Amino acid sequence: MISEHMRPSIYAVVICMVVLSSASSATQPVDVNSLSAGETREGQISGCQLKVETQEKGCAQHISQIKLPVDRYWRVEVEQQGIDLVLSVAPPGDGDAITVNTPIERSGVETALLYSDVEGNYKVQVSSDVHPKAKGRYTIRVTELGNRTPEEQRRIRAEKAMTEAAQLFFKQADAVAAIPLYEKAVMSWRELDNTGGEAQAAYCAGILYRDLDDAEKARRFFVHAARLFEQLNDRKTQTYVFNDLGLTLAQLGDSKRARHYLQQARELNRKLDDPYLEAITLNNYGLMFHYGGDLATAKQYYEIKRSSRWCCGRADDDWQSAYRTG
Repeated sequence: MISEHMRPSIYAVVICMVVLSSASSATQPVDVNSLSAGETREGQISGCQLKVETQEKGCAQHISQIKLPVDRYWRVEVEQQGIDLVLSVAPPGDGDAITVNTPIERSGVETALLYSDVEGNYKVQVSSDVHPKAKGRYTIRVTELGNRTPEEQRRIRAEKAMTEAAQLFFKQADAVAAIPLYEKAVMSWRELDNTGGEAQAAYCAGILYRDLDDAEKARRFFVHAARLFEQLNDRKTQTYVFNDLGLTLAQLGDSKRARHYLQQARELNRKLDDPYLEAITLNNYGLMFHYGGDLATAKQYYEIKRSSRWCCGRADDDWQSAYRTG
């Protein structure tokens, strides 16, 4: 039960961020920062396909110690800027960590709803398991959430659904269990008039439906998410959604509309000038022709993508696998 004193306050939350590299303990660079509730801090991180626990050369983990009072709800948020991240929050002692990773890569936010059932230092870890050459930035923010009014309680339920769904995705559990949580979050965020939360939940649901080969439901959620990200003026995430929508329509056999959305993605990326997005769009053009049976044109797009500026993406393996089976 939540006590009556659990409410938004100016309680100072202090975070010590420690960046641990793979070097020996004598040469490990350590960057210590403090963060108060509501304040935003930035960081830079590289990808690493090795487990963080091995502390191999080139692998870094960004760890924060957060001192929290008892009996409060907190939203721990990490915004991805050009790299796919995993967020983990562990309580004091030997309690189980909350580890989340949404299906959205390189943009959007990773969030964890945290209830501080004991007072003490909570550990927050930001890491990435993508290609070691990949680099990106992130922002981290900790916000206290109220739990007294009906609206605040609806916010808690929406955050809880998002956290549980992202935990399931991180564990690579059956997507069937995560989808209802994202759909529930879509409705909750809509009731709260929170366009950002609704957009992220809808996009995640679309990705999972696509992974389950339910292309029609994926299409509906992608269309909805694209409109919301446009309202938010989040052009980068909108470009990702257009790519997913174009690929999904190609899977449905609608090459005309698939081409339309992929062209929309290319037009948006001319302003963003993101080489990764450029490679993804070229990759999806190749897959569109592959699904249509035109393997020669598909191969041409693959070769163009291979010569593009992006060197480190999973799209290479995805496309080659599809091409070999064509």
